[in-house]
Amino acid sequence: MSTPSQAGRGGAAATLRAHWLGRAFGRAGIDRSRWRPDVGVAENRATIEAVYAYYASLYLAHPAFLWAGMASLVGPAFYAGFEDMGALPDRARHFVSSRVLRRGDGPVGELSFYETTFLTMQQKIFEDQALLHEAYLDRGVGGIRELHAAGIIDRSLVHAWTQIASGDPAAIDAGNRTLLLREQYQIIDNYYRHMYARRAPEGGVITYLMTLAGEPSLPGARTYPAVFPLTLRVRVPGAPRVLCVTTPAAAGDIAVFANRWRLITRDTLPAYRRLLATDPEGMRALIAQPIALRAGRYRVARRLGRLALAGATAWRVALRPAPAPPGQGFAGAGAQVAVDLHDAPARERALATDDAALSTRPGRSFDLAVRLPEGRTFRARVVLAMVDAESADGAGRLAARMPAQPELEETLRVLRGLAPEWGIDPAEVATWGEHAQAVTAARPHLYSTRVFPGRDVGGVHVEFQVEHHVVEGEFVLHAFFTW
Repeated sequence: MSTPSQAGRGGAAATLRAHWLGRAFGRAGIDRSRWRPDVGVAENRATIEAVYAYYASLYLAHPAFLWAGMASLVGPAFYAGFEDMGALPDRARHFVSSRVLRRGDGPVGELSFYETTFLTMQQKIFEDQALLHEAYLDRGVGGIRELHAAGIIDRSLVHAWTQIASGDPAAIDAGNRTLLLREQYQIIDNYYRHMYARRAPEGGVITYLMTLAGEPSLPGARTYPAVFPLTLRVRVPGAPRVLCVTTPAAAGDIAVFANRWRLITRDTLPAYRRLLATDPEGMRALIAQPIALRAGRYRVARRLGRLALAGATAWRVALRPAPAPPGQGFAGAGAQVAVDLHDAPARERALATDDAALSTRPGRSFDLAVRLPEGRTFRARVVLAMVDAESADGAGRLAARMPAQPELEETLRVLRGLAPEWGIDPAEVATWGEHAQAVTAARPHLYSTRVFPGRDVGGVHVEFQVEHHVVEGEFVLHAFFTW
């Protein structure tokens, strides 16, 4: 293959993406023309299984690909969820005329919306993460740097793959955690927000029911209600303690990033690490099994007894000291939030913050001010801000996500407005805008990212990234500050 980077930054991005996605589809045995989330689970069954088989093969051949191994282990629960979401629409379409029952109409159509959304999430994860893995498999860290030079990925991904290539177990773990964060923060969070906001309040009810009913297929991981149960607190007059009633309900919703990421970092990821440490061969044997054989026990119909038992036995009543309830990572709509990154001690304090993901509920936003070196301050209206350590060597990042834009021109306007102050190249913005229009028309893929480097401020690197959700015609802008 010729070196795509020689074609210029804009052309290199398209060439690289097409090449590595083609390699991924071929390795996974997927016919991309037949991968259509909008037609439901039954028609996509072979592709769904091929995706998880691909992740399994990546991990089994390359043990440093911990993200792929985790994706294979959590896959059965999601596959079962696909089946549960798609069961009624698929059956109904056999009995009801398509003129009467169109996808998107009525209660069955509403279930089809969630079914299609989860299937789309799966496809976009594959298009993003498989591209990275294929580039690394063929060219090592050099292939990842080429993606960065073309503007496809940001600095944190280069750092992550450098860690994965290092051979050091702690660094490999940290690098794969960055891939996991990218999946949850960038690729799929927009879809959870759409589900939550769907025909309010119905969407929030459905995502909360998902939170209650979800059961992880990763051995040793617990459900959301088990980790973060809804606890009612009643003050006892004259007593230093409060009466705490722990319920089988959940104190959060997986559609809210701050909630979902707390569950992952506090329980799911630690459970995966324990499995790696205590039973690596058993884990490999489990991953080697076809996902269809592992998914059945996670269907809701098979779990009704376990759900009922949990609902009946999870109640607890106790007198406890009255500490402040743990934060949920929420910022109120219209809140003013400040993050100080102006010097090294301030950045260390920011990294030490517990529950560092701060988000609004879907449909709301807050004002963020980021204090930087040289007396600079970045200000924006955002829906999510997160400070995260990239490794144990002191590297860190603040990621700020702005509200999704339904129009390309509005996204271009924002980028052009940021260019003079933050050093974005206006010519690159214009070139990307032309390319984004062409992608929207041709739809060669469903998801892509484009990174615009800014001017460094002191010891802080500045980047802006646009997620392009092609079919939906949405653009999501992020500001990244790394050090």
